Amino acid sequence: PYTTLFRSSSHSPYLIEALAKYSEPIKEKTKFYFGVKENGISKFENVTGDLKDIYKALSDPFKEMDNLN
Repeated sequence: PYTTLFRSSSHSPYLIEALAKYSEPIKEKTKFYFGVKENGISKFENVTGDLKDIYKALSDPFKEMDNLN
């Protein structure tokens, strides 16, 4: 019974999606956090179970780039 702690930070929605999918077998032990800045203060919100805010924040720049073409 080993425990492995893994922390990752990413700007890639693809990596976040892969981590979410591959962690399915241990989802009760998996947590996702989203970093936000409010009034100059950074904080991390637990968004486990609803990753849409992460996906939106990470995919918006791709959409903006597509609109430039």
